[in-house]
Amino acid sequence: MRRGGVAIILGIIVLSSVLLQIENNTNYQTELIENNPMLSTSDVTITYSNGPDSGESVTGLFTVSFSLGGSGTVSSLLVEISDGTTWTTVANLTSSPWLTYLDSTSYSNGTYSLRATAYDSTVEEDVVEISNTFTIDNQVPEITIFTVLNPDIGTGTSANDRAWFNIDSSGTLEFRWGAIDDDLLRASLVNVPGPSTPANDGPGSIAYGWDWSSGNMQEGTWNPRITVYDDSGLSASETIFIGIDRTGPSLNSVTVQDNSNWYDSSTVTLTGLIVSADDGLGCGIDFSEISTDGNTWTSTTSDTYDLTLNEGINTISVRATDRVGNIGPVSQLNIQIDTENPEEIG
Repeated sequence: MRRGGVAIILGIIVLSSVLLQIENNTNYQTELIENNPMLSTSDVTITYSNGPDSGESVTGLFTVSFSLGGSGTVSSLLVEISDGTTWTTVANLTSSPWLTYLDSTSYSNGTYSLRATAYDSTVEEDVVEISNTFTIDNQVPEITIFTVLNPDIGTGTSANDRAWFNIDSSGTLEFRWGAIDDDLLRASLVNVPGPSTPANDGPGSIAYGWDWSSGNMQEGTWNPRITVYDDSGLSASETIFIGIDRTGPSLNSVTVQDNSNWYDSSTVTLTGLIVSADDGLGCGIDFSEISTDGNTWTSTTSDTYDLTLNEGINTISVRATDRVGNIGPVSQLNIQIDTENPEEIG
């Protein structure tokens, strides 16, 4: 029994050695088939002519070109991209030149590889070549500032808070901007008081602003819009809100109490000093003023104002001023005061 058991064990050892040798021979033959080009049916070779290099950062539009070698006839070249999960088609080329354009802005930032599959119609075989891994790293421009300097009032952040200016037709608006980007190219500015628009800021030398003087700065409201571009083809835009006003408001409907011809009290109340003021499409009313002699003016932001007047006929002047300091035309009111009883005659 002992001899039989030993024989069985020796047999198992010998059999295991034989099987291991067979597996090693099979692996060696497989490696030869994979690594020896002489065993490949097609002799077509694919080379990425201009990268991407390993670890290269790709932005914007990237040209992918190929050099094909060998004696086989390539009837198509399928180019695909993968982030390590799935392959998606970039282009399917069917003739020379063997190149295509990868719009990297169509993909999320991350690590990618390209795969080129050439079909050798001579031997009816696909030949595959995978590129080095590379990164897509596009940065959308971030506008950090867009403003117009020295408004008389307002910030320009919204249509309800316009930056208002009291400048003449030959005046200048000073626009300033800034942005963060890794390949900033240029900026454009539109919707400014015309005629025409400023030239682009860049490419090349970038001033980060425009001193804009059209020569015909008309009154009104505008929404200047900046667009910042980078070399990757990405852009960002922002709008500010401005207005030009150099005309004073009118004040034509001020009333005196009940609009009587004569008043038996020396104190009367003016009404409509703010509500009836009209600044058209301008910046709006700031205050109104009243004068009893045409020289000395008293301002008020209230819609009503009490006056103490002398006996007899009084000429009162009123006017309104807007938020950028434009003074409107003067309107006059004749107010007649009679507080004395009539004298008896005889």
